[in-house]
Amino acid sequence: MLRFVRSRMRILVIMFLSISTLIVVVLSFISTVWRLSTFYRPPVVNLPFRYFTSGLFTVFDIVKNYTADYDKTLIYNKIHHELNQFCSIHTLQEVYIEMFDQIDEYLKRTLQEDLTVMAPGLFVQAVRVTKPKIPDAIRRNYEAVEAEKTKLLIANQRQKVIEREAETERRKAVIGYLSKLELPFKRGTFIEFRKGLINVCPVGRSCSQEERDEFAKYDEEHQIRQKFVDDMRLHFGSMELQFAIGGQISIDVFPRGWDKRYCLQFLKDYDEIHFFGDKTSEGGNDYEIYVDRRTIGHAIQTPEDTQSQLMRMFP
Repeated sequence: MLRFVRSRMRILVIMFLSISTLIVVVLSFISTVWRLSTFYRPPVVNLPFRYFTSGLFTVFDIVKNYTADYDKTLIYNKIHHELNQFCSIHTLQEVYIEMFDQIDEYLKRTLQEDLTVMAPGLFVQAVRVTKPKIPDAIRRNYEAVEAEKTKLLIANQRQKVIEREAETERRKAVIGYLSKLELPFKRGTFIEFRKGLINVCPVGRSCSQEERDEFAKYDEEHQIRQKFVDDMRLHFGSMELQFAIGGQISIDVFPRGWDKRYCLQFLKDYDEIHFFGDKTSEGGNDYEIYVDRRTIGHAIQTPEDTQSQLMRMFP
């Protein structure tokens, strides 16, 4: 009888343990499914998420591979990384103000890309990032920096206005001078804006080659361009501008130091630099580089003269 009772008790204990185990498994499953289908807030970054899966097998598969704390591995740990990535390539102004409304979608997209590979069937339905409060020290520093940037922006804009006004004055002076010039003929395009300089042509760049040759002779006799340069230097002496006679018919106007010597900074690997130019006298646009100690200057008059000198140098 005692043996029978003990046997019955053993069966009851086994049944109780089996039922308890089953209850634990069922409760664990219910808890997992509930977590997969309900909004909840992670304590780390306080972001509400919602997940849902495509089937029962996926739930077990995810829990099996990543445990019941799958969300920590697959979601929350990656949130910190993705936010760090986002913040590292954007300024405080962009993160906190200009692009803050894009962070939710950015996180959702990047998290989902990883989930599609690591946990197929698990989806991020929504991400909501709460805007944090910036510490007072950082806020004050940011406001101070922004105030300085605003001052600099205002100063730059004021400088641009001054430069435009000065440019207008230069144009008026140049046009006024050109309008008073008495030449045998005048053609179109008297002022040409090039990269790094302004080209002024008293006779007009639309003239033919024959007219260029004719003006060159007239200019050599009457010093039209030299007088123009002298007048402009007198008129704009306080400005950091250089005026140089160039070619047959024109004058180059450019910031001081932007003459042809500018190219020499890119030619440091050469033992010798030979320069050939036709406007090598003082006031010509070849003068500065022609007399520079870093070059060996050659004054020429025509292309044939250049060829002749080169043939003598390199027989």
